[in-house]
Amino acid sequence: MAPASLSPYGVFHSTCLSILSTVIAMLLSLSRPTSLILSINASRKTIERSYNSLSRSTRWPLGLLDETRQRLNEEKEEKVKRTKEEAEELGRELRYTQQVVAGELAGWQDLHEKMGRKAIRDLARSMLIHERTTLEGMRRAMRKLKVVPVTNPVPTMAVDVEAKRKPRLKHPVIEPELQGEIIAVLRMDEEGPSS
Repeated sequence: MAPASLSPYGVFHSTCLSILSTVIAMLLSLSRPTSLILSINASRKTIERSYNSLSRSTRWPLGLLDETRQRLNEEKEEKVKRTKEEAEELGRELRYTQQVVAGELAGWQDLHEKMGRKAIRDLARSMLIHERTTLEGMRRAMRKLKVVPVTNPVPTMAVDVEAKRKPRLKHPVIEPELQGEIIAVLRMDEEGPSS
């Protein structure tokens, strides 16, 4: 196992961001059918208003501005025709979008759980490698400095029977002048082997 070149938390963060961007894209695709339905409803209202205005325009007195009235009616009929075509196109797009979104959502249900578990597993594995590397560096520093753990001294007055049987280990005692050497060795381990 070799230590990862990037920080385990940085890799986990970027993985979570990619999962988030996938979720946002999924939510946008789920909102598309709703916006198409709203557009279709708006088109139907526009068609209805155009039909109402066509029926009112026939109430003009005969002979007065016949050419203008005819031209306006033709424009309104053309607008109604275009709006109907747009509504039909939106209906086809809605059917297609619903099928695509349903397929994508079914695939996403299976995939997002696997992606999350893999990200957490990779984080744990990376942290384990990182901590093992740090521990090995500390062990090398202790071997180089020949630091030996010291046991607790047993009090002379009331001696506890259990304390006699199992002496507890205390933190190793390091002389102040050796602390600088330990820090130097640890820094050399962090920087990697010198060539």
